[in-house]
Amino acid sequence: MHSKDWIPEFKSLFKKELENFIKFKRSNGYVYGDPICYRLKELDTFLLSLNQSKPYIDQEVYDLWITQCKAPKESTKAKYSGAIITFCEYLRMTGHENIIQPDIPKSFIHQDYIPYIFSDEEIQQMFTTLINKVRDTDDWNMKTFYSLFCLYYGCGLRKSEALNLKIKDVSYSEKSITILDGKNKISRIIPLSESNFKQLSHYISMNKYDNKESYIFTDINGKHFKDRILYEMYHQLLKNAHIPIRYDGKRQRIHDLRHLFAIKSLKQMEDKGFDLYTSLPILSVYLGHKHITETEYYLRLIKNEEATVTKKTSEYLQKLYKQKDEYYE
Repeated sequence: MHSKDWIPEFKSLFKKELENFIKFKRSNGYVYGDPICYRLKELDTFLLSLNQSKPYIDQEVYDLWITQCKAPKESTKAKYSGAIITFCEYLRMTGHENIIQPDIPKSFIHQDYIPYIFSDEEIQQMFTTLINKVRDTDDWNMKTFYSLFCLYYGCGLRKSEALNLKIKDVSYSEKSITILDGKNKISRIIPLSESNFKQLSHYISMNKYDNKESYIFTDINGKHFKDRILYEMYHQLLKNAHIPIRYDGKRQRIHDLRHLFAIKSLKQMEDKGFDLYTSLPILSVYLGHKHITETEYYLRLIKNEEATVTKKTSEYLQKLYKQKDEYYE
């Protein structure tokens, strides 16, 4: 994993433009991390292979780039398409000529993902399964996964926000954690419940760290806990807890726990008599959303018991425009 300021070494005729493009996007709040940078590096290598005498991107170049993407998933093809489309937009904006303005393929446009809302019984099954596993094993990866799961469920953190927490981000006096430069460059302080603080403190006390810049969550080898291990253990937990797969045949995402947190938080505030005009902005800030309209995405519910929250939220959000995310991020 590179630093947040890392930029690949580009070599094509567009090398300076690609570098400036990444800097421009980051300056506008987009988190252009390793995945997008690697994709732009692939684009650079592709452009270099064309042996152009002058820089241009026409329909033929665009079609060749899309064709060379052999990925079976439409979502992956969308990312390849989005990489060149967005880069072309930047080139035209900065005055470059001979740059195509390709249409965005309808099949490539990001579609809202319908979250899986775990029931109380399913959450109980997952925690019971996890606790039994933690008690019966000395597997450090399992202890790490359990602590991460508690944060995802209890704080509604994004996957990377929890994984990238460092020792310096924990305040023992305030019983809180600080998320620095999260999505859209938004930083925020997250207060922890007594149980979450106790669990996190216990995990940290069992580990050895070099300094305050050390990542909190480590694997069995003492290295930064990887996404791959996290998802392998998460999917195994779902299987062991007998959680059925989604209606579309896919497994639930860790991000679904963030949806669940948002829903439960809003419902709890409603039960306490909070007005929606007060509770929705509070939830939006807590979740680290750049705009309040982003919170709408977390409140598309599929359970009957949440119908009241859905109705009131919809009435409120009808007055707000729906902000579109950049289509390949």
